[in-house]
Amino acid sequence: MRISLNWLRRYIDIRESAQELADILTSLGLEVEGMEQTGVLPEQLEGVVVAEVLECWKHPNADRLRLTRVEAGDGRILQVVCGAPNVEAGQKVLLAKEGATLHPFGGATPFAISRGKIRGEISEGMLCAEDELGLGSSHDGIMVLDPSAVVGTPASEHLSVSNDIVFEIGLTPNRADATSHLGVARDLLAWYRVHRDKNKQLLPVEQRGLRNVAGSMKIDVLVENAERCPRYAGMCFSGIEVGPSPEWLQLSLRAMGLQPVNNVVDVTNFVMYEMGQPLHAFDFDAIAGQRIRVMNLPDGTPFTGLDGITRELKATDLMICDGNGAPMCMAGVFGGLHSGVSDSTRRIFVESAHFQASSVRRSSMSHQLRTQSARCFEKGADPNVCLQALERAAFLLQITSGAVPDSPVVDLYPHPALPAAVRFNCQRAIHLSGLDINSDQTKEVLLALDMEVQDLQDGNLEVYVPTNKPDVLREADLVEEISRVYGLDHIIDPGTIRFALPEAGDHAWMIKRSLADWLSANGLMEIMSLSMVRSSLCIRAGLAREEELVFVHNTSNIQLDTLKPSVCMGGLEAVQFNANRQQGDLALYEMARQYRRKGPEIEEEEMLGVWLCGLRETPHWTAPKGFANDFYRLKAIMSSIPGKLGLGWPVFTPVENDPLFSYGLRWVVNGRDVMRLGKLAAKVAGSFDLRKEIWYGEAGIESLLAMRSSTVRPFVEFGKHPYVKRDLALVLDTGTPFDRIKQIAAEKLGSLLVDLQLFDLYENESQLGKGKQSYAINLTISQAGGPFTSESLEALMEELMAEYTRLLGAYIRR
Repeated sequence: MRISLNWLRRYIDIRESAQELADILTSLGLEVEGMEQTGVLPEQLEGVVVAEVLECWKHPNADRLRLTRVEAGDGRILQVVCGAPNVEAGQKVLLAKEGATLHPFGGATPFAISRGKIRGEISEGMLCAEDELGLGSSHDGIMVLDPSAVVGTPASEHLSVSNDIVFEIGLTPNRADATSHLGVARDLLAWYRVHRDKNKQLLPVEQRGLRNVAGSMKIDVLVENAERCPRYAGMCFSGIEVGPSPEWLQLSLRAMGLQPVNNVVDVTNFVMYEMGQPLHAFDFDAIAGQRIRVMNLPDGTPFTGLDGITRELKATDLMICDGNGAPMCMAGVFGGLHSGVSDSTRRIFVESAHFQASSVRRSSMSHQLRTQSARCFEKGADPNVCLQALERAAFLLQITSGAVPDSPVVDLYPHPALPAAVRFNCQRAIHLSGLDINSDQTKEVLLALDMEVQDLQDGNLEVYVPTNKPDVLREADLVEEISRVYGLDHIIDPGTIRFALPEAGDHAWMIKRSLADWLSANGLMEIMSLSMVRSSLCIRAGLAREEELVFVHNTSNIQLDTLKPSVCMGGLEAVQFNANRQQGDLALYEMARQYRRKGPEIEEEEMLGVWLCGLRETPHWTAPKGFANDFYRLKAIMSSIPGKLGLGWPVFTPVENDPLFSYGLRWVVNGRDVMRLGKLAAKVAGSFDLRKEIWYGEAGIESLLAMRSSTVRPFVEFGKHPYVKRDLALVLDTGTPFDRIKQIAAEKLGSLLVDLQLFDLYENESQLGKGKQSYAINLTISQAGGPFTSESLEALMEELMAEYTRLLGAYIRR
């Protein structure tokens, strides 16, 4: 959300610097994520003056260029080459003279104006467009000034330029009260009253009283769906002169990132950003029967919006229709093409209504129309501000377009919203928040927030919360309000650290946390991705079939329409996000749930995902190319996980016909995949625009925990005698899995085997023979009864070797 400092100063006296104000806003829970300077400083327009185009003719050597002679007020007539399609003789324009430096809009590189030839013709300056002067984003043509502009006047004087600071605020979804400049000003006022001046007031906002207006115009309003439209207010105006808005209004809207349209539309937008109440202006003469109907239309009804696109409505879309039932506006979302204000409009009807948040959200999402109006209603606009917004609009329309109120106010509000009554105990609030605050100070904060406070006989308070705070409904919400205004830096230091332990018996939580700590200690970073993902991407990547997806109805983001069918999805989105920012050396893990539909049932499983790509160790003098993440690092990580849970080593088999992997391994227990790992298939990685190798492993956490709970892990006494280590170099058939070697040793040696490690893999057809390879293994053995003798150890190794020969056809490499 964008908030203008100049705009805020219309409502509250602010003496702090922009940075100090940003800190105050952040402390209030309105986190300032960035600050942007808008507008133009006077010195940035030095060398730009008002000029008059005396002559204009076609460039002899270019079809799209024109030659002009202009007067700039210093007695000289200059020749300027211009490419703008709208340049004509007799216009007053802005001329950048030789030596001027222009600062384009959007932070583009400044450039100097010099005398030179363009396609063979001398050009002694530049006729400027809005974006070239940094005044806006328009590049449709040069700026054409009012005919009364005085030739030779510096542009900074003629335009009365000013600069502004715009705060980019990360507004949380619950802060419906802060979606406007007045809402933010009220929050600042509460802070000032608590920390600086308890008598501080907001500056008055000029409005036009509408209570006793009669007028000659008349309009009927019928609300056919009062549940979705709890309040509908509006008024007719005549005497409209549609034209450009005054400079102050245009600058205000540009600070919000909007392009000015005309004085009527701009006023409705201004009031929305000022008060948080969306308005809509209809051309009165385009309303058939001079009647408004708020209603739903049948599925498939066509509706052409202001953008010229015709959409098919759904039966759930609430529409503003004329007397014939023809749609004119999608309620709270988007206006219609044929009922909007045009240059020929002379009479208007201004709507100031309140629409149900869920209704607006559903229509906005289903038609992909994410407008500021929809955002205001979705967060919870205040229904009690409708008339105030209408009165404010009446004043602004009068001074900008000559509008005259010409009908009584229409206000259908059968069930007015009342302030929420919340029972509140000051001492309990102090205990909950940990603030260093007393009961009187607590009440002062509540009063500063425009809440009405009533003392009860039982020592509690009855607090009446304004209707602009729909999220404040209980005592805990009031504690949050007090904490953010009084200041979280006032929380008492307890002197000791207190934290809640998991409930007794919650072993799964502790095991998962221990596993996460181990993964982090091994250089992996934990991520937490969204549970909802894009179904189109899931299907394209081959992570799930459409019939397996669990779709979400009425999602807040129309693209995130399904629950995550594979934990792989979240990590790949994180890898893509980082790769797009040139951060390609990653080792990530996540514990998350995945959801799949199996017929009528939905399977939900908690999974561990591990993603590796790029380098695991950056280049340095001992390794100029660094060390890359590879299959073996992934296998080492994944195969260690069961051991951390006391399950021993997994026995892997190759994956077959698995669309997720180019190649890899799987651990199957009782016919169910417990673990899979390998190199992601190119199709999967390519769906996320990833071209490099991605190593991915996943394990079923619930399956591992179930195996752990069913596994008896007796205590084994530590050996009293030294371990004995022996090496064997076995020649076997190529493709013999190492896990089979470990399995045979474990079965033959039993409790004598402490550990078995592979330390070399050797392949040489000329020495070993065709289809042969050599595994060099290290065995660690021990026995509880006493140390081995040379004879007993030699006999043990011979027995083990005989078993390898019998089962695998192995022999010792000489």
